[in-house]
Amino acid sequence: MSIKLKHCLTSQVTKFNPESRGFDIAGQFDSLVHPIFPIGMPQLSIFLGFEGLDRNTNFEMRINSPSDELLSSGELPVPRDMFGHGKKVVNIEKFIISERGAYTIDILEKTATGLNFLMTETLFTTSYPPKRQFRDGEVEAILASKEKIIRSIKSDFKPVDLETGVKLQLSLDVNEPLQEGHILFPKDDKLTLEGKEYDLTGLRREIEWMFGRPIPEKKSENKEVATEEAK
Repeated sequence: MSIKLKHCLTSQVTKFNPESRGFDIAGQFDSLVHPIFPIGMPQLSIFLGFEGLDRNTNFEMRINSPSDELLSSGELPVPRDMFGHGKKVVNIEKFIISERGAYTIDILEKTATGLNFLMTETLFTTSYPPKRQFRDGEVEAILASKEKIIRSIKSDFKPVDLETGVKLQLSLDVNEPLQEGHILFPKDDKLTLEGKEYDLTGLRREIEWMFGRPIPEKKSENKEVATEEAK
């Protein structure tokens, strides 16, 4: 019987549960939509479940980026149970998701004669938010509305790989005055900081979905005054 990968689950946390003899998986995902890359994860957890094992087996794993850059690799000793199954949890601390696309894992079996390639599986896929298509007259209606709705967004942009950032402003009305300390959102969605270029396409898309929504009301703080009775 050939070795098969029955389960390949990515999550934020995977822990062995001694009571159930199973695994508790929290924050499981197979796709990630985010406006900015790169982003950092405190931990990437991968649960692998094999079947068709005829012995305790040593594997080698290789995790690849969408551009086929090797991000992580290592040995995976997997013990076989009485049913020919085997399970393994891989935890990678401070995992950086640097680009959009499919992140994959290669599984190779370690044999006496060398490595035997078995399979490639997709761990998860990343993407920008979808692009908003404004209907005819929708922009004009938002700008002309008397309601308290969002027409301009100010956003702090600080890449995870830099110590400093900038304040950006994107307005539905191109004639909206620029707030002090901010810069206009670049028209081509490209921003260069400290010699590095960042693609802000996803951030623009996220902001554009906010236009026309009600402005969130600020929650008032109810201050409780403690009083003492005179004795």
